[in-house]
Amino acid sequence: GQADYVVSTALQENFGIAVVEALSAGALPLLPDRLSYPELLGEDFSDFLYRSVDDLVRLFKEWENRPPSPSRRESLRSSMDRFSRVRTVPLLDQMLENMSS
Repeated sequence: GQADYVVSTALQENFGIAVVEALSAGALPLLPDRLSYPELLGEDFSDFLYRSVDDLVRLFKEWENRPPSPSRRESLRSSMDRFSRVRTVPLLDQMLENMSS
């Protein structure tokens, strides 16, 4: 909850749970425009994706001078609610119930 940013340079990622946790805690992402990250963020937050190391550095430098607004950070944080335990556990329970009947 004290981090300002979460940065990934992953070459393999199946879901990105550590990133979801960081975003849920309010960190701003700098993520590669590949793997599960574009789907995780969605089109509304595609500006947090980078395509190259130069692009990553450029974004970080831009944020030093003008970071994303607090409302943008909160909107991103809220978008991760869809992965919360409160929402996913009942869905998983229902899926298991359907499989056993």
